[in-house]
Amino acid sequence: MIEAKKIFSMVCAELKISDMDCEKIWTSLEQIRHPEHLLAMLSKLLDPEVILILKQKQPASHSSHGIQILQELISLKRPDLIIPILHSLSPEDTDLTEIDRKNQPHLMRLVLKACAKQEIEVHGCKSPEDFLQKLFLDQNNYLKDGPHFNLTLEALLGLLTSSLPVHEKSRLLEEIFTPNLQRGDGRLLLKKDRIKNLWLLTKWDLVSQVRPSETLDTAVRRISMELLFLPKPVDDLSEKCEKLLPRNPGAIFIYLATLRKNRRFDQTCSERLGECLYAALEGEYASFRYDPNRNPHLSRISKNHPELLNQWQRLQDPIDIPDTPYKITVTDRFEDLLLATTETPSCLAIYSPSGNNIGLLGLLLNGQNHLIAIKNKDGTIIGRAVLRLLFLKDQPILFLDDPYFHTLLEGKTPYFAKELYKSAQKEADRLQIPLAIITWTKCLFFRDPDELIPQWTERDGQLVSEAGLSPWEHSDNTFGLVPKIEIRNSFLIYNPATLP
Repeated sequence: MIEAKKIFSMVCAELKISDMDCEKIWTSLEQIRHPEHLLAMLSKLLDPEVILILKQKQPASHSSHGIQILQELISLKRPDLIIPILHSLSPEDTDLTEIDRKNQPHLMRLVLKACAKQEIEVHGCKSPEDFLQKLFLDQNNYLKDGPHFNLTLEALLGLLTSSLPVHEKSRLLEEIFTPNLQRGDGRLLLKKDRIKNLWLLTKWDLVSQVRPSETLDTAVRRISMELLFLPKPVDDLSEKCEKLLPRNPGAIFIYLATLRKNRRFDQTCSERLGECLYAALEGEYASFRYDPNRNPHLSRISKNHPELLNQWQRLQDPIDIPDTPYKITVTDRFEDLLLATTETPSCLAIYSPSGNNIGLLGLLLNGQNHLIAIKNKDGTIIGRAVLRLLFLKDQPILFLDDPYFHTLLEGKTPYFAKELYKSAQKEADRLQIPLAIITWTKCLFFRDPDELIPQWTERDGQLVSEAGLSPWEHSDNTFGLVPKIEIRNSFLIYNPATLP
């Protein structure tokens, strides 16, 4: 709980919430029984709307009846917050990803009671017990898996909290839970493709935009084309999103929601991001991202240093960091690039309202950028730095951008910063090109500043990239958003070969 309180205080400080309001919200959150559930909620609290709701209205205590708590949570219209609290109400301690089968009917009953209160019927089931008797059968194997049960529960809550008319909610539920026609006994089967489609719409916060009599599959195809800027439809979108982004399948929709509010997000940005998403969903992300015909910077590398471009795409395998449970890897995976600035937060986080996160497009679209990531056992990024393939005049050179670390590594950042540097040095060795950093970040990698001797200064030239596929790049060393990277006052910190 101490760690949770610490994270919460940092969130409040970032949002400029007063100490009094901070304590009021914390008192509300402390009623959640399990620290891991509390942390799951805290990860959502950067949303100012949620902060405002919690300041104005404290959740009911655990002594209250479950249905009262659920009804209050439903009023928040945030199913992503409801799930952790529902788990804290279950009869036995449960892990967020491994639900005990005994707890499933308990959690589902809370949802179905709320359905009954809205007078929603599913195939004539007039009570939660009637529905559960027909639903929780051996043939519903999909629900036996904890994460799938979570997904189902969140999708149903998304439908329940939507503004659709009651008859439309009933219609969609009957599409998801269909009678077992083979048995002919009225028992219900869950259609997993349909529940996943509903869950996607929940993640997009677009359940209310399903049209009258429109099937979930049709709605997802129509809305995804409009929302994701895809050049053409993608079949099995929910399955492909789950495969592409297993750590956070809804992340791309959160990111797009913030981009739409950004004045810099113009037609060029939307078209190129749409092409990128289509390639990633269809398993063609690498060929899209490294295509020199799309990217002037990669075209220059391909023309003058073709073997370097080939080697650049062959990444190191992850390795263990000594005396820690963590691994370090150089990655170009879509999921890692999209989530890096959120799992190890900065102004480029997918939910950031600052406007700077349009610069994340540079990481996603431009193949001259790689990410060096420190990951925990779950694959979550807890430390990172961008590694850029740039030019000094005609000489290719690696540039290691400033590192970022999760609070989990607080007090240990010099050690992990050196691990990031060593990984970048291995890349320089492998590619046989120099490695540079910016002047004022050298102290993050070396205790003794005298270990570094400045090799290049502004008068000798600057490290540059040509324009990339993304209209925007972002680096702390360019002081914000720029069309292309230009680095001045860099230091050569490693040179495996003699510069010409």
